[in-house]
Amino acid sequence: MSLVPCDEQTPGSFVVSVQNQSPIPRVIPYDSPACMDQTGLTLFPGGTRFIDIFSRRENLTTLALPTLPVGAVFQFDVTVDNPVGLPTQTVVTSLMNAEANPATDYIRIPNPTTPTLKPAGFRLTDAKLGGNLAVSWTLPAFEVGSIQITSNAIVDPPPAQGPLQPPAFTLPAITCAQPSIELPNNATSATIKLAPTCLGAPVTRSQFCVFITGTSDAQDKSTAACWLFQ
Repeated sequence: MSLVPCDEQTPGSFVVSVQNQSPIPRVIPYDSPACMDQTGLTLFPGGTRFIDIFSRRENLTTLALPTLPVGAVFQFDVTVDNPVGLPTQTVVTSLMNAEANPATDYIRIPNPTTPTLKPAGFRLTDAKLGGNLAVSWTLPAFEVGSIQITSNAIVDPPPAQGPLQPPAFTLPAITCAQPSIELPNNATSATIKLAPTCLGAPVTRSQFCVFITGTSDAQDKSTAACWLFQ
């Protein structure tokens, strides 16, 4: 399939689109190329270069499509605007994990059986940046193979000052990813520390996520829940 140019401009020097490779329409999302927005920059633990983050957040339930099958194939096309003349870069990948069942497999933060182990709220002060933060979550119905907690420290660009016209584009947020934490397969709570700075700048938002992957007997299902402080 050839790349159909995105109809939305993306900040920076890249335009990224996603399209499914299904021969049958209306089976999985993105029968036609859909633009992916540049939603930020990240620096992985031990990394020395920024990595651009492109995302497209969809409510798959509202698309009224069947459950995504394992092996569903998607094509990602990256067009480089600068320097001019570079060929489009294409990556084709497939869905590795079975889609979780919302009725039985979704997990939630906090776990109602441990009411004292939860963030107090969604404000940045509730994150207790740099200090111990006790959190909890529920487990899915499928057999758990692994549990990980990840966290991100986010620095948003400062707002424009004065009565000037807004800039032609908005600088993306900078994200510092923290090393993930491996937990026992039956864990429903943990104590974590969220970073107070990212590249020396005070954090303006912080997030932690719980990722749970099932065993091979559970078709390697995966499910996750995140909590954002801002």
